[in-house]
Amino acid sequence: MLNKGYKEHQVFLHAEADAIRKFLQSKSKYSLEDCSIHVLRLKRETPKGNYVTAMAKPCKGCMNLITTFGIKEVYYTEDDHAC
Repeated sequence: MLNKGYKEHQVFLHAEADAIRKFLQSKSKYSLEDCSIHVLRLKRETPKGNYVTAMAKPCKGCMNLITTFGIKEVYYTEDDHAC
């Protein structure tokens, strides 16, 4: 069963994997080993409606991908830090 809001046959790509894919397609003169990755997630704080940072730690699969491509620095947001 699909989660509410998802459609059958939808394909999902985590932001980290998508960033690596786009970098590789760009044919940059740089190497991913020269790069760091920054992952940011915002959520709306209720009832005020302000935005705060949320946990954006890469999942195990994304961390494996990041490591495979030699990216050594990974930065991500954590819960409840005001923006």
